[in-house]
Amino acid sequence: MNFDNFKYKPENGIFDREHDLRMHKLKLEFIDDLTNNERYKEFFSDFDPDTVPAFILRYADTKINIIKHYRSLLINDEHHKVLQYKEETLERFNLILQKKLWDMQLLWRAEKIKIKDIELCTDFEFWGHNIQSCPFLSEVTEEELQVLKDYLKMNNRDVISRHKEYCLQDYNCLLNKDENDNYDEYPPFYSYYDGHFNTEHLKELPDIRIDKERQYLIANSIKRNKEAAEALKNNPIQQVPIIPAKEYLYNSSECYYEYALKNEKDKHFVELFKLLNEDVKEMSSNKSEYDSEDIDELIGFLKEANVPVYMEINDNWEESLFDCTQQFLNEKILEELDTVFEEYKMLKENNITTGKSYNELLVDLENSSGRQILGAAILNGREQLGEPRDFNF
Repeated sequence: MNFDNFKYKPENGIFDREHDLRMHKLKLEFIDDLTNNERYKEFFSDFDPDTVPAFILRYADTKINIIKHYRSLLINDEHHKVLQYKEETLERFNLILQKKLWDMQLLWRAEKIKIKDIELCTDFEFWGHNIQSCPFLSEVTEEELQVLKDYLKMNNRDVISRHKEYCLQDYNCLLNKDENDNYDEYPPFYSYYDGHFNTEHLKELPDIRIDKERQYLIANSIKRNKEAAEALKNNPIQQVPIIPAKEYLYNSSECYYEYALKNEKDKHFVELFKLLNEDVKEMSSNKSEYDSEDIDELIGFLKEANVPVYMEINDNWEESLFDCTQQFLNEKILEELDTVFEEYKMLKENNITTGKSYNELLVDLENSSGRQILGAAILNGREQLGEPRDFNF
């Protein structure tokens, strides 16, 4: 299908910030149309109404994503290989920033330090998702960069992380111990960094802050339980007729394609959702049982190789494929690391942020649903205990 007349192409051929703003506005228009247009009501009426809002949001998100990456769907090549390695390198460089934030979290929870932009334990996960814009991290040093380089030279398998992402600021996840008393989810790079900078002991610090938060949550819960019991006493539950459950509307590429086929007027979108569904089905059918890794992605990395890549003899060909791909990818990342580091220093020196501004991020943090719910519960709990409605505890 010819996409020369696809009206959602970027005007200047570049997906810049202005285009991102247009896409955000367009997403809101899609959501409004999906929610209020009468012609979609018949389609949604066959499904559980509780599942429709989530479907609308995810469908609109997916629609924006396929606009941004429609060329990739057409040519089945998500990024030019140079850009791909740059993005992979930036992910690895960000591991240093994540570890610095993690160490600060451990110190803050133990009340060894105070951080102006942190009020609740969950705030660390927010800044972890916005790690390049985190305002209170010290700058990455040459020594830290060298530690990452040394780590990559060891051919650590966890570097290929597209299908194995760590919750890099999730306190409970990272400090969970297995039956042998080992931290089974602690990122290997964090351990390597600990060994070099002698920060291993930080994991053993007490979590004083969470104990304080919990006492307020308990106080709030007791209040709510009393209110619920009183409300139930005054207003007994009325029996209502049971309505047969409707089919769930799942957020899947297949459901998106089915919806697009029946409702999208722009045939370009029908074709793109079809290609997306075919890609997802192909990836699912070709998935390897080996450690949940996608063998096709490993082969995809090797297809980009512009140098010979040697695969060692092994009884398990998947393991050999993984190892040689890892070695190739590590070498490419090492080639790019100094460039990424220089760009990072240049941005710091000129006080340039690559995403949202500091003030915009603070608004996002304040308005995040998790922060609002948890924050309100803690403030209510403090009030119940006769304390001020603030986070200064």
